Amino acid sequence: MVTWAPATTAVAATPPVRVQIVVKIDLEANVRIAEIERDYRLITVRSVLASHGLYLMEAVLAPDKKPDAAKKLAESLTKDRRIEYAEPNFLTNASDDRFHAWPDGDPTYLGTDPAVWQNQPVVAKLALGQVHQRTTGAGQVIAVLDTGIDPSHPAIVGSLLPAWDYVTDDPQPTDERDGIDNDSDGRVDEAFGHGTHVAGIVRLIAPSAMIMPARVLNSDGTGNVFAVAEAIDDVVRNGATVINLSFGTADNEESKLLKEAIRRAQKDGVIVVASAGNSGTTDRRFPASAKGVIAVAGSNLTSTKLSWFSNRGGWVDTAAPSQNIVSAVPGGGYAAWSGTSMAAPFVSGQVALIDSLRRKSDLKQLVDTIDKSSDRLRDGRNDDPRLIDILASVDRLN
Repeated sequence: MVTWAPATTAVAATPPVRVQIVVKIDLEANVRIAEIERDYRLITVRSVLASHGLYLMEAVLAPDKKPDAAKKLAESLTKDRRIEYAEPNFLTNASDDRFHAWPDGDPTYLGTDPAVWQNQPVVAKLALGQVHQRTTGAGQVIAVLDTGIDPSHPAIVGSLLPAWDYVTDDPQPTDERDGIDNDSDGRVDEAFGHGTHVAGIVRLIAPSAMIMPARVLNSDGTGNVFAVAEAIDDVVRNGATVINLSFGTADNEESKLLKEAIRRAQKDGVIVVASAGNSGTTDRRFPASAKGVIAVAGSNLTSTKLSWFSNRGGWVDTAAPSQNIVSAVPGGGYAAWSGTSMAAPFVSGQVALIDSLRRKSDLKQLVDTIDKSSDRLRDGRNDDPRLIDILASVDRLN
């Protein structure tokens, strides 16, 4: 006689834990990524930057692993002599969204006449004609880490040094559309032209400085901190004296790796300038909030107050014009754009002007010169940063 046992209730198996790690292998050790995959049972998701040995890898762990499993795995990998570093992939977006980096939306196209760029109101406001009688930034190299650049634009041509495209991993850091909604926000290529615009502001302020245009953001303005860290190391190695970062990390995540790259740059005497962000709050914005980085807020052109969208507070070092700033855009034209992204390159250019006179300034000297020559905002709060006065800052050195 067959005895039938009652049916047991099926229990769904707990799925395994998947963690992602960014790994940089030691290229000089001639190690292959397949070796790391085999030894640590990892899967390569994609190459972040093959030319620099940078890969995004995934591990499938048991369900009972603790929440810090990714961190523990990264620490274990870093101890391997074949690996330069490993860090959890906790950050995949290295830019503000459209309403943070450029709060008024798309730029206003103004045609191809360079007069709209050369004779815009900010030129008179900052007395650039008088400034350029004293210095034009000769001998300085400003690295613009952004969406790339239009190398044929008349406002920029002749000022460019070789650099790298960390998005497509090639030696052509061109500011170009890709026709893809990379950040899934319903818009395509909304950051196209951003890097060219930033570089045009640098050129307006320090016309004799050279520009090193590293492309670290795609045409939607997104990237990753690992490529940014690699770019910082590369531009320092290739002679940059100033680095402009007109972006911030998603959710204000702070990357140890990026902090270390910034510290290495500063140790080599390179000045790092970054936009403070456009949330209209006192919230700190990374990497502008990193130690030693010159954080730049945005002001309106009449200098009565900070721009409505600009972050502010005691952690911000200085302020610069940020509304309806006219600069270059791909295709040989000019456009007005707003945001603290536009404020930062004013200060990067100012740093180049000061250092071309002083020849060598440490960070404390530079911040002191900028601060003591700046104007207090007429209705600013006590913790609001001062508005830059470029003419006064170069006059202090004469």
